[in-house]
Amino acid sequence: MARRIKLKRSISSDIAYRQLGAYRLRVLNASNSTLYSLRWSDGRPLTVIGTDGGLLERSMMRESLTLAIAERADIWGDFSGQQPGDEIALVAESYSPGLDNAT
Repeated sequence: MARRIKLKRSISSDIAYRQLGAYRLRVLNASNSTLYSLRWSDGRPLTVIGTDGGLLERSMMRESLTLAIAERADIWGDFSGQQPGDEIALVAESYSPGLDNAT
């Protein structure tokens, strides 16, 4: 029996059931005016393996990742250590930087 994990997209209420293991996730900010800060809901670091320019020579570990307008990133998610039924969300928090400090 395959072990499965529940992945939930925070932007919509869709729930995807996937088998446990490692996944390459490609994320795109298709917004025309909003930046997004991405993070895992359980606090684990993001492993960034690619950007708009292609795959990186070495992966980078980050607590969060900011995606600008029309920017893309490839993230490596390893869920092999999770238990069946665990929920992990890739949280996308939107923000618009203020112009308070603009000169």
